[in-house]
Amino acid sequence: MIIIKKVRFKNFLSYGNAFTEVDLISAKKTVIAGTNGVGKSTILSAITFALFGKTIKNINKANIVNSVNGKDCLTEVEFSVSGAEYMVRRGIKPAVFEIYKDGVMLEQTSAYDYQDYLESKILKTNFRAFTQTSIISIENYKPFMSLTKNERREFVEEILDIKVFSSMNLLNKSAMSKTREELKLCDIDIKNAKHTVSLLKNHVQELQKNYDETIAQYDSKDKEFDSELTALSRTMDDLLAESVLLTQKTPELQAKERKLTAALDKIKSGKKEITKMVKEFEFFNNTENCPTCKQEIFENHKYHMRCDHDTTVNDLSKMIAEQESFVKQFESVMDECAKHQNNINDLNARINQANTSISLLSKERRKNSIELESFKTKYSSLENKKQELKDTAKQGLALQQKRAELNEEKTYQEAAYELLKDSGIKSTIIKQYIPIINKLVNKYLEHFEFFVSFNLDEEFNEIIRSRHRDEFTYYNFSAGEKQRIDLSLLFTMRQIAKMKNSLSCNLLFFDEIGDASIDNAGTSMFIDILNFSEYANSNIFLISHRNADAFADKFDRVLTLEKDGNFSIIGEK
Repeated sequence: MIIIKKVRFKNFLSYGNAFTEVDLISAKKTVIAGTNGVGKSTILSAITFALFGKTIKNINKANIVNSVNGKDCLTEVEFSVSGAEYMVRRGIKPAVFEIYKDGVMLEQTSAYDYQDYLESKILKTNFRAFTQTSIISIENYKPFMSLTKNERREFVEEILDIKVFSSMNLLNKSAMSKTREELKLCDIDIKNAKHTVSLLKNHVQELQKNYDETIAQYDSKDKEFDSELTALSRTMDDLLAESVLLTQKTPELQAKERKLTAALDKIKSGKKEITKMVKEFEFFNNTENCPTCKQEIFENHKYHMRCDHDTTVNDLSKMIAEQESFVKQFESVMDECAKHQNNINDLNARINQANTSISLLSKERRKNSIELESFKTKYSSLENKKQELKDTAKQGLALQQKRAELNEEKTYQEAAYELLKDSGIKSTIIKQYIPIINKLVNKYLEHFEFFVSFNLDEEFNEIIRSRHRDEFTYYNFSAGEKQRIDLSLLFTMRQIAKMKNSLSCNLLFFDEIGDASIDNAGTSMFIDILNFSEYANSNIFLISHRNADAFADKFDRVLTLEKDGNFSIIGEK
């Protein structure tokens, strides 16, 4: 329960620079009396301005500051909630907004957040709910029956403390809208991901096909090279085997060749010697005297010389004949040696050709291997695309998972929407309280000796029946009768608020409600209602421009207001 204890204000509307303080709990029933324009309702406005930043007459802030002093407008309200003592200070010129709890000022944020904290966390009510249950003024009070159906519903929701469901519904609607938007975006992302996956898949398949075909070509070349190298290696082995055989035969042929050469050399040397001997023989045959010593060469000497010559020539001729006979025997050796050498030369040429082919083929094979590795390196884009495809596919799966989660969340939100909308859980709660509201309203109408059957339906349409008339509406009544209904509804809503503990406040203000439409009998009945047990903990204030003496015997305290020059002054009688 909110217990508002004191209000202080200065330079507020018609009040001057000195603080005016009103004790709100020293008396149970107080009359605030004075003529029009002396500032009676200002006490009310000071309370609502301090708590909510608004006056009950909805005065522009610039006009709240006392026009004579023009500055230092300040209001202070002291109250307690749940055992904690609070004071709210609010002012204009300079702007002031401070909240104190047990003497310590609460940390300030923005003015909006600070006000929201005051209303939602401390007071747990707002301006309209407070004024509808704690203040009724002929000037600006809008009776429950004058509200639209939506306004009636909102007000009852506040009183029943179920407006939170409306807030929850707004939040849920916002969340539903966000979820729908996220689902749309998710569907677009999934569609894009599928399209990207399809493109990447086709691209990867094309790249893979090109890659496989190229690798196959290189592999085929490698196999060809290997086959050719194997064949060349076998040929080389055969050539080397043949070379070994030829090499083994060479020493024998070389030996024969050496013998033949020696024989030829002997023949040549013998023939040369014979030629020399023939020349010497001719010399002795043709020469009579020695050319050196000039002595005669005797026939006997010539005979001996010819005999020696003939013997030598015969020996040489015999040797030559023997050697020529040997040479004839080895004439085929020269052809064999020549053929053997030709075979060796041909074999070496073939071996060189095979070596050249092997070298060239090995070079081509190495080139093919280098090109293959280079191709594999350059074709890393295939692996990159494969990885990109995997990543995109994973993103697609994650998006589908997210979509499933969003659809599940949407299902819960739609279920919550059905519960939180007006025809949902709020309607169920209101259905339970409508009979209680109708019962209390009719109870207060009986106290006002206004014998009609008043009922609100679940859509807050009134159904009113009298004993002598058929069904009719609120606007069929006179001003005094409507005032009785309004007061009955005010008392009822206050009782409901206390029952729900959504708003329980010690203050109850009636601003000139007994001065206008309600008659004297109704006023007396109204004052009698204030003695009901349910108002035992209430501090009731009746603002009236009637003479204070008219209420002296009905109230515990009478505050009188008057003007002293330009400023209002409060006195007590």
